[in-house]
Amino acid sequence: MKNILIIICLIFCFSSNGFCEKQMVEPESESPLTLLLTKLENQGYKIIVGPVQYLGKSKNQILFYRQKPVNYRTLRTIDVNENFKIIKKYDFVHVLSNKGNLVLIYFEREKRNDI
Repeated sequence: MKNILIIICLIFCFSSNGFCEKQMVEPESESPLTLLLTKLENQGYKIIVGPVQYLGKSKNQILFYRQKPVNYRTLRTIDVNENFKIIKKYDFVHVLSNKGNLVLIYFEREKRNDI
């Protein structure tokens, strides 16, 4: 009797492991935004804030919605493909800094219908 229970338990364990392995899905490839952020972090940039809404800039400051202004010496605005991008008011960006050099990365927000 014990042998039958052990065999049933072993069959159940092996079949459940095989079932779990079949259901495992390969992880999704990283998005272009994630790849760009890691590339810039490897170059010495640090993420200050993001995603955040861009409100405008002055001579040496950039204003964001519900965030403190950020000072900069040089400013570069790019999209996720590293192309120059003109950023408009209320666009969403990630902000990275490296010794006063700022990079604003524009990205397209997903449209949601459930809100």
